[in-house]
Amino acid sequence: AKPVCVVNFFILSFGSFALGIYWYWGERWLVFALPLILLPLAVKILVSLIETPPGVEYNGFFFFSAGLHLLFGILFTLAVIF
Repeated sequence: AKPVCVVNFFILSFGSFALGIYWYWGERWLVFALPLILLPLAVKILVSLIETPPGVEYNGFFFFSAGLHLLFGILFTLAVIF
């Protein structure tokens, strides 16, 4: 089950950052750049997920990844507005 969790987190988290390239090419660099502030947090969660054996601790990773996506959405929305 662990490889599936890692792959899912990688695709969902880093896919969001990768899709920001569209905004960079569309000359909306702020929409691309502002959510990148959260990239170190995403890497930290991914490394912790890889290093931790499956168990109850995965609930914490679920919580932090949900918070990561919430913060990403807030920063993305703010960048689109401005």
